[in-house]
Amino acid sequence: MRLSDKLRELREDRGLEQLDVAKMTGLTSGYISHLEQGRKKNPSMNTLKKLSDAYGVPVSTLLVATDRDDIIPGDELEYLEIILGNEKIKELVNTVSKLSNSDIEKMIKIAESWSQ
Repeated sequence: MRLSDKLRELREDRGLEQLDVAKMTGLTSGYISHLEQGRKKNPSMNTLKKLSDAYGVPVSTLLVATDRDDIIPGDELEYLEIILGNEKIKELVNTVSKLSNSDIEKMIKIAESWSQ
């Protein structure tokens, strides 16, 4: 199932209109329409989180699909759920993403030494 189909199915199963979802998520109804039509692909994780919250499902529910253009690979889902579920980890990832590869390697070594 494609992401577009999954989004439409979740909305319709809950008896919601696109405008209802727009109000619940802060997204525009036009954007939701484009997602459901498959005209917009690869929404941001922030968008997926808003939609999953609105539908009362985990983000992974939105990511399980067969169309590889619509989803994030399954082996990354665990990491995404950990990141999305913890504000401090999101803050850490955001900060680390701005570092050089050399500095990231140093941080990994420090973190590994702490976890032993």
